[in-house]
Amino acid sequence: MAAAAAPRPAVERTHRVEDYAARLGYSVRTLTRATLAATGHGAKTFIDERLALEAKRLLLHGDSTTATIADRLGFPSTTVFARFFRHRTGETPTAFRTRARITPPN
Repeated sequence: MAAAAAPRPAVERTHRVEDYAARLGYSVRTLTRATLAATGHGAKTFIDERLALEAKRLLLHGDSTTATIADRLGFPSTTVFARFFRHRTGETPTAFRTRARITPPN
């Protein structure tokens, strides 16, 4: 029988650069410079892109509700998650799930 997933660390439930920097032992400025050098994007953009990617993965490969995904990713409400997702992807979580599941892979 598979073991239950370990609880996510508090840093993964936040979307603030300050929290990630503190957890890593760096200043926000140092983390932002490192992220910019490594990816070409600032730390906040990097965090948001990674969060959007994880949201897409959960929407596409799971049957969890949008509310459950919002909670899992650390959003205070489904509305805030939907607004974030739409801003980053151009469509709502439900529209993404519907479109992605009926569109054949390339």
